[in-house]
Amino acid sequence: MSQYIIDEIQPTAWRLRIRDEATGKTEEVALRPGEPWKVRVGAARKAAPPDAKPPKADAKPPKAEPEPRPTEAASTPTEPPPKDLRLALEAMSAGDARDPWWVPAPLTGPALPHPLRVAMTVNCQGAPADPAVVAAVRQAGAWLAEAGYAVEEVEPPSLAEAHELWKLIANDEARRFMWGAIEQFGDAGVRRSFGWMLEDSPVLDHSAHLRAFAKRSTLLRRWQLFMERYPLVLGPVSGEPPFPWGWDVESEATMARVMRAQESQFAVPVLGLPAVSVPTGLAGGLPMGVQLIGPRFREDLVFEAAEVIEAHCPPMTPIDPR
Repeated sequence: MSQYIIDEIQPTAWRLRIRDEATGKTEEVALRPGEPWKVRVGAARKAAPPDAKPPKADAKPPKAEPEPRPTEAASTPTEPPPKDLRLALEAMSAGDARDPWWVPAPLTGPALPHPLRVAMTVNCQGAPADPAVVAAVRQAGAWLAEAGYAVEEVEPPSLAEAHELWKLIANDEARRFMWGAIEQFGDAGVRRSFGWMLEDSPVLDHSAHLRAFAKRSTLLRRWQLFMERYPLVLGPVSGEPPFPWGWDVESEATMARVMRAQESQFAVPVLGLPAVSVPTGLAGGLPMGVQLIGPRFREDLVFEAAEVIEAHCPPMTPIDPR
């Protein structure tokens, strides 16, 4: 009997790779934008015994056993819905001795007092984000409030500090272990943008590296204390609407603007907090969204709030190139 598990998800390429645990054989499944994802997770198939004889030519075919029903979930080209993300998280959270960072954390935590408090921020880099982004965040906050969440406009611990910390830790690691391969195999565009990113970050000596990780502990402690009162944080996923194609490779100035606007996308990973971006609709023909951040190992809280927002936003279809 074989077990099929999700081995790799490529949402931008609309492809999914599944792996047979028994044989190690992989199979790629194409996903069509606008159509439901049909992914069989953990489906079992019976294999014929090695000594089985082929059926006679005049023999009636055996009655076919019903195939295990695949898991079906509607998706959009912009972001897999929370229920799809729950499914993927469940598959990826299984323990494996080859993963030194795995912990047996439950996927659903204890119930928290209601109404659940949500800290809402419309800022990016310490100032209000683009008006379209601010409107999207406030709209999402209103939807959560309608659903019974206690939404308050209050600033969480500094995302800008965490963003700077990401540049120290991640960029220094990338400079040491990735830059050589990028120089050798990357195209001109990625070499330019990656080079600009590294130029914006200092080379760390041993003491500076230790201080950076000590700073991470300090920031994470602040966030954990804050989240005792506000278990969820709602804010921009980017401080500006989607940028023109190629801005990260156009110039050093445009690359710096992209990095500044997407502060939360760098800050959250360095702190190790669960977060999800949720579409909120269109503004000026561009897809908009917000980000929800939760406490460590409380993806369930993030998913529940994301489902509330998603219920108010109709599925979006691919944008025609202009």
